Amino acid sequence: MTDIHTHILYDIDDGAKDVDTSVKMLDMEISDGVDTVVLTPHFDPAKQNIEEFIIRRDTRATQLKNAFTGKISIVCGAEVVASPFIADTNNLDLLCIEGTKCILIELPASNFLIWIEDMVYKLQLAGYTPILAHIERYKELRDLKLLKRLCDMGCITQITASLFDAPGFSDKRFIKKAAALGLIHTIGSDCHSVSWRPPCLSRGLQNAQKLISSDFSKKLIFTTDSVVKKGALPYDSFII
Repeated sequence: MTDIHTHILYDIDDGAKDVDTSVKMLDMEISDGVDTVVLTPHFDPAKQNIEEFIIRRDTRATQLKNAFTGKISIVCGAEVVASPFIADTNNLDLLCIEGTKCILIELPASNFLIWIEDMVYKLQLAGYTPILAHIERYKELRDLKLLKRLCDMGCITQITASLFDAPGFSDKRFIKKAAALGLIHTIGSDCHSVSWRPPCLSRGLQNAQKLISSDFSKKLIFTTDSVVKKGALPYDSFII
């Protein structure tokens, strides 16, 4: 089982503050049944230098691997702030999930409608596959017509595991409609600490099974693994 979206890497963003916290979070992931985690610290091309970010990320990742004695696969990536010009960023490959051309993209809170499809088109043209992080956060993406267009363009979506814990009426409606249309592809914990927003993948999957179906929950696991390990969605349709 793979956690595609985490802030386990320490002292680089608003996630884990020190290596001990990172180690504890990895232990929690293992206890939760996770065998692969993707380290996705925040990166903003408008505010940060990509080369400096990569050096810091990779240094921290090496230190974490040396400090951790458990058995889990650690994969580097980033959660990249979206903009109309992101495809023009030099060395964008360095921000992709390690070994793939998939890049986790964080949209702004609003005002992205006029450029999001152009951004996706340019990223695809440059050879990248955008993964839209925590799609449940954006009212614009709850317009399933837009979400479907983006998926038809080649976007992969990521939903947050905790959304399934106690969804309200509008959350349930969104989840059920999006799932029925095959618009929910991967799941991540978006964990930030051992207490506030901790790793919680298995609980989310169990609740997804209760809300939708066992088949849906199993497909989320399979598809998330496929994206991280093969860089693509499985060939078969994701419609339940």
